[in-house]
Amino acid sequence: MALFKTHLGDILAQKQKKQPLVQLKHDATLYEAMNLMQNHCVTTLACYGPPGHFVTSADASLTTHNGKQYVAIVTLLDCVVHLLHHHGPKFLDAEHIPVFKVIGGTQEGRTLWIFKPETQLSTATEAFSKGLHSLFVANADPATPLGLLSQTDALWFVLKHLPPELQRKLEFPIGSYLPGRPVVSITGDMHVQQVLKMMGEKGYKSLPVVDGNGVLVDVFSISDLRIFFWDASLHSKLSAVFELLLPMTIEQFLRNVRQGRRVIVGAKQSDAVLSAMKFALEHHVHHVWIVDESLKPVDVLSYSDLLKIALQAGL
Repeated sequence: MALFKTHLGDILAQKQKKQPLVQLKHDATLYEAMNLMQNHCVTTLACYGPPGHFVTSADASLTTHNGKQYVAIVTLLDCVVHLLHHHGPKFLDAEHIPVFKVIGGTQEGRTLWIFKPETQLSTATEAFSKGLHSLFVANADPATPLGLLSQTDALWFVLKHLPPELQRKLEFPIGSYLPGRPVVSITGDMHVQQVLKMMGEKGYKSLPVVDGNGVLVDVFSISDLRIFFWDASLHSKLSAVFELLLPMTIEQFLRNVRQGRRVIVGAKQSDAVLSAMKFALEHHVHHVWIVDESLKPVDVLSYSDLLKIALQAGL
């Protein structure tokens, strides 16, 4: 399928939302990192240091650009989980914790994935299936910063350029392709602190929220966490934001973030795969929770699953 032979450099050139790579030095503080995320409305940063000071599994010729060696991706979840694990609800020193302390705290930051611009989308799809949401793409010009390609960018590109024959193949029901993952659910009375620690330890990006009957009622995700932090204004003391967040239950947190807006979060096994793809992008949800006839979550499809389905359907 020609679509998945597209080079990553070409996909980056067509990104729906083009912006420079948001980056910071390895010795910047967590406070600076989270402020940078807020200012650029992102949850992922590229971390760099002086060339030759870091040993990584990636080719140094690909990771070194314009006097900077890129060494890791740092996410909002990395920062929050580190603060919860190592400093607790009383911490006051986020302004002094270097960001390199959090590298590797979650799956996203444990491995540096970097590809050449001529790498095909099919190869990136396999990398995404290993649990990565974003990966670096080297630029042919060493003086130019790396590009950051996310699963969202890849899925948006696929849907935009989907040929008619592949569209028809993706009209089959979701139930024909389910990963068979065990579903880990949370309830509205659980505390945010407890859930965030579990997400950090297990690498979850989102979790389904169920009621007393096991029915899917909402989803708690890193995107929700971003909304809360940005609205809480990190330009004030970061500790004050956590003091507001940590006593909250999941139900209280989601009520605060949703502000009365009801979000449709699930899909039935009879729904078409193509519909699930469009739904996920339209509603900015990175996981589509599959429910049975009783509306209980039985499986989940991530962006990487949807990309892999499209790749296999096109073979």
